[in-house]
Amino acid sequence: MKNQKKVHAKWLLMRERFHISDPFPPSKNRKERQIESILSDILKEEEPQDLLPEKMEEYWRIAAGSQIAKHTSPEGIQNATLIVNVDHPGWLTEVRRLPLQPILKKINQVRSLPEIHNIRFKLDPSLQTKRYRRS
Repeated sequence: MKNQKKVHAKWLLMRERFHISDPFPPSKNRKERQIESILSDILKEEEPQDLLPEKMEEYWRIAAGSQIAKHTSPEGIQNATLIVNVDHPGWLTEVRRLPLQPILKKINQVRSLPEIHNIRFKLDPSLQTKRYRRS
């Protein structure tokens, strides 16, 4: 009985430390798997990102307008969502406020593209700068 309390107390500590949501520790009888098989299962579940057509930059410029297109570039299509990179945090705030329906309507008129239901804007990772500490 005393040993069970120790195990339970240890589990509660680990739960809190590692933010584990399970109320009980894993069963000792569970079958262990190699990390390679777990990762391959996870990677199979992810849907691959669709490649953009060659003229997507041009389609985007027409649909979004030249001013917005100067600060944005389409990255890919994933789960019927167009992912668009933005070159500055200020512009990211602005484009997130745009009404998306008119842009989506123009993009979906292009027959060579898959149907797009949403647009997700994000800061372009290639343009993010490192912040240096003052010495």
